[in-house]
Amino acid sequence: MNTTTLKTVINKYVDLIKTKSDTDEMKFLKKYHPEEYEQKMIAFVPTFYEEYPFLFRMIISGADLSMLDVFLDKMFDVETGKNTLNGVRDDLGNILHDKYVKDKLDQTSVGPTKSVGPTKSVGPTK
Repeated sequence: MNTTTLKTVINKYVDLIKTKSDTDEMKFLKKYHPEEYEQKMIAFVPTFYEEYPFLFRMIISGADLSMLDVFLDKMFDVETGKNTLNGVRDDLGNILHDKYVKDKLDQTSVGPTKSVGPTKSVGPTK
């Protein structure tokens, strides 16, 4: 399956699952009976669950799927020759760093690291 078709199929199932989970019954089950909610959702889209169990759980949990679109777009770039696998790897590394790491590093920076002096080597004594 090519990336465009995969993205279309995934988006179709995302929409189906979100529509089903927005019903009053499913909202109630999700809040008060999560195991039953999951089982009903599995029964609703069993093939999708069997083929993509991790993605299925992300969708029903309400996780942010924005990075999934980024990954699929990057796969398309490799598939069509617009980028190499190494180029995409670097791009994704930068995107993930900027999204999840950069701000945290900026918040924890308090200035230059101070040296505490030379370290002593530990070795056998005479």
